[in-house]
Amino acid sequence: MKYIQKGPPPVFSKNCVKKITEKFSGKPPLNHLKYRRLNGATYDDYPCPEEWSKVLLEEQGYLCAFTMMRIEKTGLGFMKRAHILPRNKTPEIDLNHQNVVAVCMGNEGSEKKDQYADTRQGNKPLQFITPLHRNCERMIRYREDGQVDSDDKNIRRELVDDSLVHPKHYSLLNLNHQSLIDARYAAWGVVKRELTNLAKGGDWRLQDIKDYVEKFKKRDSEGRFKEFCCFVLYRLEKKLK
Repeated sequence: MKYIQKGPPPVFSKNCVKKITEKFSGKPPLNHLKYRRLNGATYDDYPCPEEWSKVLLEEQGYLCAFTMMRIEKTGLGFMKRAHILPRNKTPEIDLNHQNVVAVCMGNEGSEKKDQYADTRQGNKPLQFITPLHRNCERMIRYREDGQVDSDDKNIRRELVDDSLVHPKHYSLLNLNHQSLIDARYAAWGVVKRELTNLAKGGDWRLQDIKDYVEKFKKRDSEGRFKEFCCFVLYRLEKKLK
């Protein structure tokens, strides 16, 4: 999970304004905030979902808000929008850009035990950690084998299924789904090989580690963060201690 610094909601394109004009009388709103204030505006009838999703992906660096998996593009089958505070059929919550994030599909359509991220969460609220908490990254630990953990038992119970709590304890996010563990471990493996190659097979050089830390902290030229960046950063910073 990576902290998301929310930006402004989308400004509507001409095509989007046209859709709204056809539905609502009077002067059409030119941006998301004005649409939210319209009498009768709802999330399900939002006229420009692609534009909203694009803004969310851009502010998140094209990563899922919960798993940090890469989301390549908007649209059904690639991503969906999730509400941090669950939807309640009011524009103040449902259409509040500050309450909405972009997430991966999370094995949608699978059994509950195989779901993760927002698909597993459903309409239940996260009470102890969200990607909108400024210090969320410091509240999570990552094992070298790719597993997610936390020293806070309440956070841990929201993040990962825990047989120690109950044999069938289902967390809200299931971030230790095996596919996620494998993907994080693979990402770390790539970095380890690259650092070993730079050191010509010897011990990793301090400056190389520092360079990789900076690389994984920043967006690339297309505004993207590296997939699983917080996991890799956590493991790299362990090497600097």
